[in-house]
Parts: sequence; structure tokens; C-alpha cells
Amino acid sequence: MYYSGNITHLLEMNTAIIGERESGKTTILKKLIKYCNENDYTILLFDSATNHAKKSILINTRLKYKNNLVVSSPSKEEISFEIVSINLFPYFIVKKTNYDIYSFDVSKYLKKANDTENLEEKNSLRLYYKQLVFQELIVMLFALSSKKLIVIMDEIDFIPDMQSIILRCNILNVRVIAAMNSLQSLSTSKYLFRILSLD
Repeated sequence: MYYSGNITHLLEMNTAIIGERESGKTTILKKLIKYCNENDYTILLFDSATNHAKKSILINTRLKYKNNLVVSSPSKEEISFEIVSINLFPYFIVKKTNYDIYSFDVSKYLKKANDTENLEEKNSLRLYYKQLVFQELIVMLFALSSKKLIVIMDEIDFIPDMQSIILRCNILNVRVIAAMNSLQSLSTSKYLFRILSLD
């Protein structure tokens, strides 16, 4: 299915774009990035695709927009499950720069999870990358709350705690647009999203 609706309509509320592979989810996100970049938004872009230029919205964005800052994800050892510390993230770099797009590659944990046959390790690594997105969002919203923001996520599974950060986004009038394969990927945050299904 090709989405022919108005892109600005996606920005009216949090939207979850649900569809199988090759259904056009990432294409919609690319159009949204183009629109937001042309209309003075600051974009927080989260991508879980592995380093494959055809599939990675992060790589495509870096190639197309030369003025964005790519922020590397912390190492596995730096991810805290109890205390979120701004020292683990490039908070001060973000505060003193004025880039249009801040992008995060969280694919390395997902790739490792997909590569391992050990179910316990697989689940642990998948949890790490979900927790990583949650913590980066907390810090980045705090750092950039004075800007006109949009959060764009490509194939990012949520954790139950994500509900609190989505509510925080709503308070700050920040829209969250997430593209994913299944509705279950939203975890407990389903009710906070309008669902756009690509059949």
C-alpha cells in the first residue's frame, strides 16, 4: 500500500505505522523527515536497522542531509537500568550545538541478538536496545525541550516504561511517529497512538 495522505496529518498526534516488510513504512518516514527538515523541526531519529544502506533510514538520512549530528549509542556496559545519567549521553554537546537531526543507531544490539542462538542472550540484548532508546529519549527531551521537536522511530520495539516518556512527549507537544511490523511492538503504549495500517 502506498500512503497518499497528507504528511502533515501524521503530525497531528502520535502515529504508529504498522505493516509488513516492503509495505512502505520507511518511505513514509523519509517523506516525513523531508517535510520536518524543510519546516524547521528538530528531528530525533532512532533506527534499529543493521548497516544496510537500502534498509537503514539512518544511513539514507546521513547521505541526504549533511548538516545532521549522528550521536553514537553508549556501550552495553553504560546502559543503566536504575538511574538515567546525563553523563552517559552527549548532553552538553547537544546543548551547545544547533543541528536539525539527531540520529541514533541502536542496531548493534539487535544484530547481536539476531546472530545468537542462545535464547537468554537474545532476549537480554533485545532488552538492552529497548532500554537504550528509552534512556536516550529521556535525556534528549530534557536537552532539547525548548525546540520544535519530532521523534521518528523505525522498527523500534517499546518497553512498558516507554509509556511514561510518550506521556512526557505529549506534555511537551512532541509528536512520536513509529514504524513497526506489529501492533504488539508498542507494548503498553498502544492507547497513546493513532494506528495507520499498511495492508
